[in-house]
Amino acid sequence: MANQRRRRAARSAPTARPQKAGWRQTIDSFGGFTVIGGLSFAVIALILLIVGNPIGFSQSDDDLLGEAVAYESSTHIEDGTLGPNPPLTPAGGLHYTGPLRAGDYDNPVSDGNAIHSLEHGFVWITYHPDLVSDDELDTLEDIASDFGRDTILSPRPENSFPFIIVSWEQRLTQTDLEEDVLREFVSTNRNRSPEPGIR
Repeated sequence: MANQRRRRAARSAPTARPQKAGWRQTIDSFGGFTVIGGLSFAVIALILLIVGNPIGFSQSDDDLLGEAVAYESSTHIEDGTLGPNPPLTPAGGLHYTGPLRAGDYDNPVSDGNAIHSLEHGFVWITYHPDLVSDDELDTLEDIASDFGRDTILSPRPENSFPFIIVSWEQRLTQTDLEEDVLREFVSTNRNRSPEPGIR
């Protein structure tokens, strides 16, 4: 009988909880894994936003240069559905879901992808490969290099002018290459678009 009482008392006696490890106590003092995980996610999202849309990207307040070109729609469409390329480099409109990266391209690029890059604030410098000299091409490459983060340079055989330079809904055509005008166009018009600075 006494043994049974002792066993019951032992079963009903409160037991001490095991002590948490020091690192776990530290985490709990900051709100636990849920709070720390949420904060970590927010910091990573902010970093990705800053990398994708950097603070302090260059944007002019001057009047846009070139001829204004309006488009009825600028929505995304399925790749390969734009049809034949027009004789003037497009400065907006319907485009594909994937933008092009900045760069100097040796071969023609897809209008649909380049237009998406224009929406992100790029300037697209195109030239008719049969109507430019080596010296003129060197000049274009220098300009594209100087504004490397914001430009796409590519040949475009459909062009009806030797040089056509576009930003979002603005177009500049040149029969003779005017380097200063082209540089001013890039400097003034880059990142003047619906989604500026995304790279």
